[in-house]
Amino acid sequence: MSTLTLYCSSKNDETRPDGHGSTGAWRIAKDRLEENLGGTVLLYSGKGEPAYRGGTIVGYEKASGSYKTDRYNVIFEEDPSVVGDTRTTFERSKGAANPVIWV
Repeated sequence: MSTLTLYCSSKNDETRPDGHGSTGAWRIAKDRLEENLGGTVLLYSGKGEPAYRGGTIVGYEKASGSYKTDRYNVIFEEDPSVVGDTRTTFERSKGAANPVIWV
């Protein structure tokens, strides 16, 4: 199982009414999401900064909107222990070519 690392410069994640976290809309292969249910998602703002939020992936949903390709919101159970995680931190600049990284 892999860790999903998302470069979220806009921090468009949210807390759902049921208490789960939800990322913004990402172009991620549905089969990769299926394979990694129960895995970890880490959200970070980039430039070598540690994770500011994350947890266990418990689901996903197709994002609404007019996108050229399918995009998904990743739903996760918050895990405060991953805040500050640096094991997947690497230098990224705004507008990076691929802000979705599996490690």
